[in-house]
Amino acid sequence: MKHLFIIVVIILTSLSACKDDCLTCPENEAVVNGNCECIGISFGGKCMSKNEAFQKTIPRGVSVEIQPYYSESLDCSDLFDFNNQPLFIYLSVLTEYQNRMSAVIALQTEARPTNTYFEKVYYSGLESETGSSNFDSLSYDWPSAYDYNGFVYVGEDGIVTSNPEHYTTEIDGQTCYLRPYLKILDKDYIRVTFRYVTAAEEVKAECVRLFHK
Repeated sequence: MKHLFIIVVIILTSLSACKDDCLTCPENEAVVNGNCECIGISFGGKCMSKNEAFQKTIPRGVSVEIQPYYSESLDCSDLFDFNNQPLFIYLSVLTEYQNRMSAVIALQTEARPTNTYFEKVYYSGLESETGSSNFDSLSYDWPSAYDYNGFVYVGEDGIVTSNPEHYTTEIDGQTCYLRPYLKILDKDYIRVTFRYVTAAEEVKAECVRLFHK
């Protein structure tokens, strides 16, 4: 009987040890506390390696590669539909013209899925006056000819339409447009302040997120 007890203990110990060692996880996942969990970048139901997530890419609507930056989930304000969700932004190379710095920024969230086969991204312009005190800070800007008030989805092929889809929400009965304000902290980190602003330029909500590559 004693030998039987020892055999049972050995079997149970082996099964316990195998719980982690014998579990096979998908790519970019590993066993954590007996379950497969993403050890890379989890976004939109996908688990990506960090190398894959931060490769320069060409989101729909642009014709050149731009740099992805990632923000972990953060609680800032329930007025933002991406509150407590991870975010990706894509930032173009800064260019200088007429004593101004400009760039294009694109936003991708889990909060506004698309019914098409690709991930929808919203775009905005950024701009600042050239100078030693503000070269690293760019504010929302978009050519007035398009009558855009913030982030906008311009169509499946990046073609400007007569009725673009604005990134908006209703606050206090008013339509508010999502706008970005960017601060470059160093070569790997940027801070983006998202604001919901009315057409009359009244700021109704603010969310600050840190992004890295």
